[in-house]
Amino acid sequence: MTDSEYEQQRQRILALSKWWIDALGLWQWEINFSWARDSYKTPGPPDGRESVAFTSVDWDYAQATITWNMPETMKCSDRKLEEICCHELLHVMVNQMRCEDRDDAPDLYRHEELVCTMLARAFLRQRYPDPEEQDERQKDSAAPPAAAES
Repeated sequence: MTDSEYEQQRQRILALSKWWIDALGLWQWEINFSWARDSYKTPGPPDGRESVAFTSVDWDYAQATITWNMPETMKCSDRKLEEICCHELLHVMVNQMRCEDRDDAPDLYRHEELVCTMLARAFLRQRYPDPEEQDERQKDSAAPPAAAES
């Protein structure tokens, strides 16, 4: 990764993070970024594959660090990188609900992952609505309810 590529990825992430920190109301948190310029094996996912990012949260002090795997960010479209950015910031919000350590309760980690994934997708869907899908939803909501069969 050249210096120019590294800086380009860093600026993409910072711009997205700024928007989502504000949108999610996380401005009161101290959120730091760590930049792994070389390939980075995160402490998760559990199967050991490389992740684009990993968030560690110290929720009782409202502090978090997001470590970005810079070579992996280069493979992401703008939309995918935004989804990942939102997902990682959602970990900041929901991490405190996990009351066990990841190693002691791997299912809690997996539940948190799914919650962050589904919320990020829902938020991005609201930010970038698909016009065709919106038309279908409006048609469905305008249709009278089906009569119950006796």
